[in-house]
Amino acid sequence: MKTRLSRKGVDLGEDRQGGMFGLFDSLIKETCRISEDELDLLCETATEDELDLAVADRLSFADKRLLLKFLEEKIYNKS
Repeated sequence: MKTRLSRKGVDLGEDRQGGMFGLFDSLIKETCRISEDELDLLCETATEDELDLAVADRLSFADKRLLLKFLEEKIYNKS
């Protein structure tokens, strides 16, 4: 099973250009350690609450656990 820790050196691809949207895409890719294709999958499958967790400034331990559980189940082990 892939985990966030095992993805420490993952290739995130090139930074997106395009102002604010590119900034948020890069933020999510770096925070979640996901590739460009995985970002597309995340945007297709995540709920508003899950996307909020991905871009949150500060997360409680319970919120971090929810985010990691989502990433492991829906993103890391699907691609």
